[in-house]
Amino acid sequence: MRGAVLTTTTYSLLYPLALFAIGRLGFPISVEIGQLFTQLAGAWLVTILFGRISNLLEKLRRAHTSLAAAHLDLTRQNQELVATHHQLEVIHELTLFVHAPDRGSVQQRLLKAATRELGFSRAAVGLFNPAQQRLESWQIYRTEAGNATVRPLTHSPKNGLISEVALAQQPYWCHTEAQALSSDEEFNHMLGPGNWLILPMTWQKQTVGLLLLSVDSAGPADISDDRWAILTSLVSQAAVALGTMERARRLAAEEERNRIARDIHDTVAQSLFGIVFTLDACAKLLPKQAALVKQELVELRDVADEVRHQVRQSILDIWPSDLTEAKFKADLSKYVADCAPDHVFTVDFTISGDFDGLPSLVRRSLYRVCQEALANAARHAGVDMARVYLYVEPAEVHLSIRDTGRGFDPKEALARERNRERFGLRGMQERIQTMGGTCDILSQCSQGTQILVRVPVG
Repeated sequence: MRGAVLTTTTYSLLYPLALFAIGRLGFPISVEIGQLFTQLAGAWLVTILFGRISNLLEKLRRAHTSLAAAHLDLTRQNQELVATHHQLEVIHELTLFVHAPDRGSVQQRLLKAATRELGFSRAAVGLFNPAQQRLESWQIYRTEAGNATVRPLTHSPKNGLISEVALAQQPYWCHTEAQALSSDEEFNHMLGPGNWLILPMTWQKQTVGLLLLSVDSAGPADISDDRWAILTSLVSQAAVALGTMERARRLAAEEERNRIARDIHDTVAQSLFGIVFTLDACAKLLPKQAALVKQELVELRDVADEVRHQVRQSILDIWPSDLTEAKFKADLSKYVADCAPDHVFTVDFTISGDFDGLPSLVRRSLYRVCQEALANAARHAGVDMARVYLYVEPAEVHLSIRDTGRGFDPKEALARERNRERFGLRGMQERIQTMGGTCDILSQCSQGTQILVRVPVG
């Protein structure tokens, strides 16, 4: 624009001067003043018009360049947002690992994150069984066929590459044309050919599983640093979830073994000790005090019969499922019926609060206390009914077992149990005390009996 204005200005000055000079030299050129101004005005009009158009074109070019740059920037930002979205989805899956109800759910979420969020076309995950030394519970995901399962693989170097990688606990890139994944042809066929990345899942230096991913190249160049960081975090979190579940399972099994051992010690073992002690005394009394020995043997027969019931109940009490409120009532009613087969004995239950939400140890301990108290009432109280009140509060549980029968002297009964190495009432108290609770035995002759239990749960 500036060049055009400068040119037109120069033209406007030189053109009249040129006409004047030519006229002075005698050349016959005649231009009227009106024509001169018209020509100059036309020159300026053309200059202004084309200069304006030139300015507009320059602005349009700059705007186009700016829009192109903005488009590239928006495209880049959109790609970053998509990548961030996938990362957030993966992080969401990582948080879900913590709340997964079982190992199968962890496997499914790991496969979902690897295929849908990270973009791998095929993936497989297997779990390590330390007891049987094998990789089992395989789940395979293929975009063209969905999920599939295969049989377990023995966890041994002889079983092929994946077992060697699991033992080495290091990532490995494999091309199936050069090296088979395993010695199991069915397993290899289910996965299919191609390049595979094998990732061991380790927790506390122990292999808990294996993740296999289909990749484009048999090397780390196929996976970017960001993708690799997300993938390793995913595998690590899944390993933590699987390891935690396995530890919880082992602890639950150990707790159950300890409970069974404690029950046997508190019931069967002590009763058998009493039988042996009594038999030894009877042997010393024979033959001079045969009548006394006979009486002791009659009592001993009752003790042996009770031991038989205790052994039977210990077997029945290895619960295959959790102890719910309904099972609590049903099992106690059946147990009391077995304790008093010669007469009808009923139990009236009043339960308030979330019994099923209590810890398993608390529920089973309350069940044991009710067993002992109701068995005593059914056998010795001389009544046909007892009442059980159970109140579950946020911080503690209150249990009351009450009957209106004969009653007894608690001090005398506890002393008698100690002397005979029997753990009925005393076993109830010790069981509750180990959980930080209290167990009070209230009874008087002809006034009935009440067992009051308080157990903290907060």
